[in-house]
Formats: sequence, C-alpha cells, structure tokens
Amino acid sequence: MQSVRRSLALILLLGACSDEEPIEAAAAPAPSNAVGGVALQWLEAAADASMPWSDADAYCRGLQSGGRADWRLPEIDELASLYEEARAAPCGDGPPCRIASIVDLRSPYVWSATAPMDQPSRRYYFDYRFGSKLAPRVRPTLVRAVLCVRERSA
Repeated sequence: MQSVRRSLALILLLGACSDEEPIEAAAAPAPSNAVGGVALQWLEAAADASMPWSDADAYCRGLQSGGRADWRLPEIDELASLYEEARAAPCGDGPPCRIASIVDLRSPYVWSATAPMDQPSRRYYFDYRFGSKLAPRVRPTLVRAVLCVRERSA
C-alpha cells in the first residue's frame, strides 16, 4: 500500500453545469490516493449528486476549484481505488457502501468517464455496495452520483 501523502478533496455534485460559466467549488483538503503511480485530487461536498452522464461530464469539465480548471470524471479504475471491502459506511437506503473514509456518499452508484471497448453509447459506473463495475446504455433518465478528479501536480 502506498504511503504517499497528497492533498485530496472530493465533491459530490448537485445539478448540471453550464459550459459558458465555470463552477466554483469549495472543499477541504484530506488524505488522497494514487492509481498507477498518478496522484489524484478529488473534491468534497456534503450533497448527493445524481445526474445523467452527459451532465456529470459537463459539470466536471466546467468545474474550477483551488485555482484549477482541469477537473474531469474519473476513470473506472480510479473509482475502484476508493473501494474498501472491510469498511461499511452509511450510503442511502439499504446496505452500507464499502468506500474509503474520505468519501461520504448518499448513493452507492458513481459515474466514470470509461466506456466499454466498441460501445460508445455505454459508460461504466461503480457500485460501492458490492464493488461492481457496470456499463449500462447512457440515457437522460439514468442518473448516478458524480465525483470529479484531477491529476495532482507534484
């Protein structure tokens, strides 16, 4: 397990974003994680953020926080890096989520930017109750929680 310390903030987003106006987010630093040797920085907020995939993608790309505007939806493996099978945290109605303590989810299902090979109409989301990666067809009525991430500079 890596012991690299980084600044981390995680944001659960609420609502859709406008491509014309950047979204300013306030977040507190916390410990972070790395995937494939890349330090990740997340944003944190208390609200649940369920929205369609296209709105989630636009939100992260339009986000400005901490003087940074290079936010994006995480890849599915980056989301999976937050999964902790031994931890049980409250997560909406039903079984607990198995997620790192730095994250407070109200929904166990979180969008990723990852599309299955040769299936551009689908996007993976991560299920923090069971540690599953699922890739449904993206529809405007299908909503999931959103976490924005960026690669942290040294």
